[in-house]
Amino acid sequence: MLNFFALTLVFVSLITTPSLSACAEMPVLFDMKTKELYFSGNIEPKSAERVLGYLDTFKVSRFVVSSIGGDVNAAIVIARKLNEKNVQLVIDGACFSSCANYLFVAAKKKVVKHGSLVAMHGLARDAVNSNGKRDSEPIPMEEKFLLDYKLNTVAFDAWTQLNDRRTASSNCKIQYSLVALSPIDWKSFGVNGIEKFWYPQNAQEQAFVLHRLGLRESQVLFGNHNEINNLCID
Repeated sequence: MLNFFALTLVFVSLITTPSLSACAEMPVLFDMKTKELYFSGNIEPKSAERVLGYLDTFKVSRFVVSSIGGDVNAAIVIARKLNEKNVQLVIDGACFSSCANYLFVAAKKKVVKHGSLVAMHGLARDAVNSNGKRDSEPIPMEEKFLLDYKLNTVAFDAWTQLNDRRTASSNCKIQYSLVALSPIDWKSFGVNGIEKFWYPQNAQEQAFVLHRLGLRESQVLFGNHNEINNLCID
């Protein structure tokens, strides 16, 4: 399997010699030899259309992704297609927010490579608006997704409750914006098909993956709903 850097070099050599910066602006790349589809960056409707085009046209062997998330509906469409086509999802870097909530949940086969991180921070239905208020209207595609994949949302619900406590208390100084669940936790919440899942086992490995992904220790909680429920308790 090529990594993103190697694939970029191959892509540049095969196409007309674009600059590396121009190549970096193209988040969807397909390796015709290995039939591996690579995606990096934010999940948006336009990039989702390109991903779906490849998945519908070719027999893709693996979908290799590094994404901090993005558009909810676009991510759900990709997630359902990965499930339908039985394409292995490979996390090579970050899989946050919509990537974790939908792609990682739906894929029938998934691998988290060494030095990668799968982390969530709540569901779209519980997001707060610019006024600090939670949007009351659920997103239909998300609600149907949760029902179809029978996802236990206890960790997501705990995160929502933490945000409520943070809003209500000026004494809460917790800055976490992501929760990195272990493979055991994901499985307990109903997520199946985990073939290999690297997860930091100690503080040194946590520091390693945070540094690799450009994150601070204060941004990521390594734990589950039990740890979340113990935060900001007056």
